[in-house]
Amino acid sequence: MDRRRFLASVSTSVVAAGAALWRAPSAWAASRREQSTSPGTAIGAASRVPVGGSASFRVPGNGHPGLVIQPVKGQFYAYDARCPHMGCTVGYSSAAKDFVCPCHHSTFAATSGACTAGPAFPRGLTRHPVTVVKGQLYVK
Repeated sequence: MDRRRFLASVSTSVVAAGAALWRAPSAWAASRREQSTSPGTAIGAASRVPVGGSASFRVPGNGHPGLVIQPVKGQFYAYDARCPHMGCTVGYSSAAKDFVCPCHHSTFAATSGACTAGPAFPRGLTRHPVTVVKGQLYVK
C-alpha cells in the first residue's frame, strides 16, 4: 500500500470514529430525557384509593410496606409505612386524618409525613412523589 492510500484509509477511519463520538452524547441525552419523563413505578389504580382513605403498596427499591392516601379527590400522597422509631408498620386513621404507629403510638401528619407526637419525634415518614397517568398511580 502506498502512502496516499494509507493516509486515505486512516482519515476515513478517523472520520467514522469522530461521527460515532458525535452521535454518542445525543443518544445519551435522549436516554436521560426518557428517564426524566418516566412517571416512576406503577403502584396500582387510582380508583383503589377511596377519597378520605388509603391503600397499601410495596415501596419500589426497598420493598417496604407503603401507604397511599387520597385526602381530597384527585390529591394523592404516598409514604413508606415503616415508623422511623422502631420500624413498625403504621396505619392510616381516616377519622383522625393521620398515620398512627401501633407499637409506640407515634403519630404522623397525613399531608407531610411529619411526626406530630410520640417517640419517633422529630423523624417523619419518608414521602414518595405520586403521579397519576391515565388512572394509574406511579411513585418515584
